[in-house]
Amino acid sequence: MKSRTVQLLVGLWLLLVSSPTARADGAPLSSLIGFRLRQLEAGSFDRLAPTPDRQRTLEREHASSRELLFKSKLQFRRDGTIVETLTRTRLFLTDTGAKDDGNESVWFDASDTGITLLAAHTLFPGGRVVAVPRKNLVVQTDGSPDLFTDDVQVIIPFESLAPGTISLLEARLVHDPRRSPLPWATIFYPQTFSALEHFEVEVSWDDDSVKPAWRTDHGGLSERKTSDRSVLFELSHVAALPDDPDQPPTQDLLPALIISQPTTWQELGQTLAKVYAKERTSAPAVKKALADLLSPEDTDQTKLEKIHRFVTKNIRYVGFEQGTGGVVPRPSSLTLQRRFGDCKDMTTLFVDMAQMAGLDAYPVLVSTRRERVEKLLVPSGIYFDHLIACAHVSEEEQCVDLTAPSSPHTELPGVLAGSVRLPITEDGSAEPSTLPAPRYGWEVHLDIQRTVKSSGAMSETGSRKYFAGAAASLRGVLTSKDHAERVQWAEEGFRQAFGDKLHPVIQLQNVDNVDAPLEILWTVERPPEQTPKAGEELVDYEDFLPYLTNDLQTANRHQPYNASGLLYVSKIRYELSPEFHIGFTGPSANFSSDFGSLSRSYEKDDAALDVKTRLALHRQHVTPTDLERFNRFLRQMGTQSRIWFGLTR
Repeated sequence: MKSRTVQLLVGLWLLLVSSPTARADGAPLSSLIGFRLRQLEAGSFDRLAPTPDRQRTLEREHASSRELLFKSKLQFRRDGTIVETLTRTRLFLTDTGAKDDGNESVWFDASDTGITLLAAHTLFPGGRVVAVPRKNLVVQTDGSPDLFTDDVQVIIPFESLAPGTISLLEARLVHDPRRSPLPWATIFYPQTFSALEHFEVEVSWDDDSVKPAWRTDHGGLSERKTSDRSVLFELSHVAALPDDPDQPPTQDLLPALIISQPTTWQELGQTLAKVYAKERTSAPAVKKALADLLSPEDTDQTKLEKIHRFVTKNIRYVGFEQGTGGVVPRPSSLTLQRRFGDCKDMTTLFVDMAQMAGLDAYPVLVSTRRERVEKLLVPSGIYFDHLIACAHVSEEEQCVDLTAPSSPHTELPGVLAGSVRLPITEDGSAEPSTLPAPRYGWEVHLDIQRTVKSSGAMSETGSRKYFAGAAASLRGVLTSKDHAERVQWAEEGFRQAFGDKLHPVIQLQNVDNVDAPLEILWTVERPPEQTPKAGEELVDYEDFLPYLTNDLQTANRHQPYNASGLLYVSKIRYELSPEFHIGFTGPSANFSSDFGSLSRSYEKDDAALDVKTRLALHRQHVTPTDLERFNRFLRQMGTQSRIWFGLTR
């Protein structure tokens, strides 16, 4: 699913649109770039440079470089095109800054956007100017495997950079939204994870018939009407937002300014409903495939399962998203014939077959990068980058992702849990909402039998079962591996959890059966840690528990943490040699907090002991003020791995 122009200011200016790997006519990609560098006026450096006091402040802050200006002028023209003039300048304060930030980058959609570079210069104090030669431009595509779009990246390597110099980039982009069935939109991020001296967006329109819509959620961004047909947004001395390794999706964090051709959610839904319906051909080949697949006695649930399995197993992912291909799917009959397609193509085939089978099925736009509906500031398709299908079965909505063969028909991949969505129905009545998110994103069950010998050595057999999203995630890793590679992967995981002194024999089950839990089985001999003696206690450890609790902790310090949730259930059975019996047991446990709970119980008979543990950490949004308390809870739960019990004769 192609997302229209998105300008994301995180170090580089990105246009997250669509892109080709090469021009259809065989011409080099560089021919797409206009190059008309203007003559810079005398005194350009002085006009762009910060004041001496401000520069000294930047030096005291130990900045290696600082973006001085991000400026975009958007003109909505009467003929339907949109002209954008982009200007970016950066001051280099150290050699490291020149090394790390000396290239600028522009992405554009070659299917509906033309670009001309107007300035690409290094400016020196005193007036010297060095232009970037056209031959030094690097023009490339995103290089994504199995996805072919019209996104083209222009990289501008500035020359002769040194402390005290300024880079100047100016580009003119002409967008033609008439080539797309969806209204044009762009998102600016006035404040990102990099500091900026001045942010400016100016929007003008030729007449009210092309007046855009806009909205921002940045409380400090000034908005000033500069004429009857223009508005100016400005923000100065923009501090960098702190970033963290486990923070929520970037688009949910950054304050935004969206400029869009006006539409409503209903109009957007109706437009896409017509686009998608046109490609559901109900062709004879599709009808035959459905007839061969279904039986008269199939229930609606069985129909859904069979059609889902057919599409995910028979249609491989290949996305040709050039031109309108990022929005318009291929006919379902063509996707069936080719046996490949992208999310739109697979979903269209699924919905076509499901509707012919009598199911109330429909496509649903989703975002893999957004979970907050309130961040959809104005109606637009720009937020969405994926298409799935949903159907009402037994009066309940059930959704499937046709590009995720590792997930069963009853579950969506974990990456979509809680994501924003827009159902596409004929009346366009649906509005954005979020997909359901399971209480526990990961569910793991552990079942271990340990036979304690007279020497203290233990013979162990174990099973670890992964359910739901956990199983799907692991299948995504394992599917492309052969048997030996799968076993090697499992052995490495065993060593991470239980140490490298043990040498297990491992089997994997249900890797390719998405309807069953993925299971890892093992046998291993554990050397004695102590010699069992009557009247003494035997101490052992539940190694996997601290492994999980350590992994769930977050390194975030500033930003919230979205914990996906974990349900861990274990039973460890100890069977003793005939000369010993179970005496006393360790204490039961029952810990609870607003983050989750842990319980443990000991259940014994004369010659065996079952130790049962349950750790439940529900899906939750941990605020920055609760991060340390959240981690402390997990550390405390990890200390509960110790198991002990007494021995008698």
